[in-house]
Parts: sequence; structure tokens; C-alpha cells
Amino acid sequence: MKVSVTLTFSALFLAVGTVYLYFKAVRTAVPSSEIAAAPARVPLVEGDPVEWIRIERQGDPKVITLAREGNRWMLKEPVVYEAEEPIVQGLAAALAVTTKAHPLVPEENWEAYGLEPPETKIGIRTREDRNTRTLALGAASPAGDAVFARWEDSREYFLLPADFSKAFERSLYSLRAKRILRTPPASVARFSVKMFRSEYEWVRRGEKWSWIKPATLFGKPVEEEMASDVLSHLFHLYVKDFLDGEKKSRTELGLVSSGIVIKLWGEKAVPEIVYLGREAAHLDAYYGYREGEEGYLLAARDNVRAFFESLEMVSLMAGKK
Repeated sequence: MKVSVTLTFSALFLAVGTVYLYFKAVRTAVPSSEIAAAPARVPLVEGDPVEWIRIERQGDPKVITLAREGNRWMLKEPVVYEAEEPIVQGLAAALAVTTKAHPLVPEENWEAYGLEPPETKIGIRTREDRNTRTLALGAASPAGDAVFARWEDSREYFLLPADFSKAFERSLYSLRAKRILRTPPASVARFSVKMFRSEYEWVRRGEKWSWIKPATLFGKPVEEEMASDVLSHLFHLYVKDFLDGEKKSRTELGLVSSGIVIKLWGEKAVPEIVYLGREAAHLDAYYGYREGEEGYLLAARDNVRAFFESLEMVSLMAGKK
């Protein structure tokens, strides 16, 4: 997971950087008098961030809509779910960089550029302007590694690097938050893990963790290195896949209070609660459910096992002291 996410973030960062460098090179090649005379290509104002994105791809009936809500991005279509923040922020940043594009006058009709109909349509809204503006991405340019693009209703077009277009060819899975527990690690003051007849609970006072449960370990400190290892495994539980269409009940999947329940207390009084259920052996995963959200998920089996092995090891070591 760490490798795949790192590669995804790196690719997106590279795409944004490529857009910037591409426009810098293009604008350097255009006389400054032409740039000064050119109308603004994008109805975006510096300091007015993109807060709504809608992605429609030709031949794909699935429309993806993302919206900024407070301090986080949310998927609104085709499912309602918290979005993968760095990924979506990267898309918003890429859109802002398109303000550097230089306008070009078409010599043929829009069909010749793949812009009528477009390959991809990207709708945007900003914090200050809630009107939807649409960026159309078209065919690959024969002049180089670029695609044709235009803003809806504009009589001019411009070029975007191919990496820009690829950045918006994202799967729904890639746009959804994959970390199962989302409470910021630094804010966690208490957590509990219930596994059938066993129960573990820690509380943090200052920078030190101590045991609350089991009762035989009550009040004992948790060694810093061991606490760090357990918490590292806890926050590396991730979603292997989402089961939006699963028809089985929580009971059938083992997602019940008498099974495995993980609770985290952070800045909010109400804990974040995650249920882990039966093993889906053929999928190398366990069924999971986040309290308060629709649909089930698959938790990567190796990560789940590593977490519980780490917790049980710390428990055994504490019991021997």
C-alpha cells in the first residue's frame, strides 16, 4: 500500500510540475507583446481556490463529482465518501496552473481537435464563484506530447501536456480515502480493541501511554517503542476494496459488536468506530464497516494480522513484567 500510494502521489506531483514547466516553455517561446494582448484563458482568479470538480469521460456512464466541505474533500457522485485528500488537492492544483496556457485560434472545426464532443469534460467551481465552468479535453496534438483543450463557450483553444489529461483518468477507488482509521494520529488520546472475549485499551497522558484493559495490566505504562510499533500498524490498516453493492447483512459478514471492534478517541467526544468481520480468504482480506457510513469494505488481511500480532505481543510482554 505504501509503495502504491507513494507512486500515485509522485505521478500526480509530476503531472502538476509538467503542466507548469510546459506552460513556462510555451510562454517563453511567445513574444511578450502577444502574451500581454492575449485574453485570460481561464476564468480563475489567483487566491480563489477550486472547491468543486466534476469529471465526465466519453463512453463512461459514471460521472465523478468532488466537493470541498470544510477542511476536507468529499466524493459526492457516484458514491458519497471521504476523498483521498492529496490526490484531489493535486487535481485542483493542476487546474489552477492552466491559467498559464496561451490561447490559439482554431483553423478547423472543433471536431478536428477532438473537442466536439470532447474526450473529457471537467467542470469546476471556486470558493468565490459557484457557477460551473467546464474545461474540455480533446485529441492528442500531432505537434508533441500534448492534448487540445478549451473552455466551454470559448472561441479559442490551447494545449495541455498529456500528463494533465492522464491525471484526470482516475478510478473511483483511487479517489476514495483508503486509510480505515482517519483520526489524526497526533490527536488520539485513547483507543480500544475488542476481539470477541478479549479487550485491550490504552490511554495517553501527555506523551506516555498506559494500560486500561485488561484489568491485569491496569495502570502499567506502555514502552514508547512498543506503543509506536502498535500505533504504526493501527494506522496502516487500509481499504483493499469497497463493496458498495454488497447485499449481505452486517451479521452475515460478522460485523457485529460481539466480534472485532476498534475505537479511537481524538478531539471529538464521539469515538471513531470500525468493525472487522469474517475473513474473505479468496480476497486476502477481512470484511469491514465504518460506523456511520454506507457500504462495506475489504481490509487488507496482512495488515490486519500484523496489527493484532503486534498488540498481542505488547500485551504478553507487559504481563511478564
